[in-house]
Amino acid sequence: MTNSISEFSSPKLLGAGRSGRVFLIERQNDRLARKIFYSDKIATLIHYIFFGSPNPYVWNQDAIYCAFYRRKILGALVQFWFGDRLQVSDAIATDWNPEFKAYQMDTVFIKGRHVALRQPCSRDRNPELRALTHGIMIPLQAKLLRSGFDGLIWQAGKGTPTALNNFLLVDESSSDLIFAWIDMESGVPALFPINLLKLFSFYIPKATVFDRAMFDDVNCSKLK
Repeated sequence: MTNSISEFSSPKLLGAGRSGRVFLIERQNDRLARKIFYSDKIATLIHYIFFGSPNPYVWNQDAIYCAFYRRKILGALVQFWFGDRLQVSDAIATDWNPEFKAYQMDTVFIKGRHVALRQPCSRDRNPELRALTHGIMIPLQAKLLRSGFDGLIWQAGKGTPTALNNFLLVDESSSDLIFAWIDMESGVPALFPINLLKLFSFYIPKATVFDRAMFDDVNCSKLK
């Protein structure tokens, strides 16, 4: 059982997106990242159009349990696939947050930073972007597809450059940069990629397979 935000002194907001807000929770012996799920007005409208209800992570206990165990399973798979080059922010606990009237999930806090985008003023950091996109994200998309995590390909950046924010660079001292996958829960269905070719070649065909827009869906038969 976890506690509400108000029970901790001045929690720090680490970030926010379509699916929720993430706070840094400092306890006596450790720190954790607490993601409290919510939907903004646009995301809620999109969910009502496609599913007839708000983001299920906000209100559905089964959905939040799925998110919890999905992180557990992918934590082991990612270690097998990438070794030390990629880690998953492991899920610790889930609970209902009465203050926000929504479900929350506590995960391991990972200290790191986002990769630098390519620009003339930071040429020494230019290789970071390629290391993440070509060394991690593109291979990850292929592995997720082969293992049945079709919906998570959206979170891994297929046709969606904004998914770069789902990864942190946690160690740049070694020859191979080390990254962490910190956000694995979507805020909207997987039908709005920036790359329209991916929409028509991947996301719409997958929607026909699942008979609806994908939303972090897992092909359990393929995963088994």
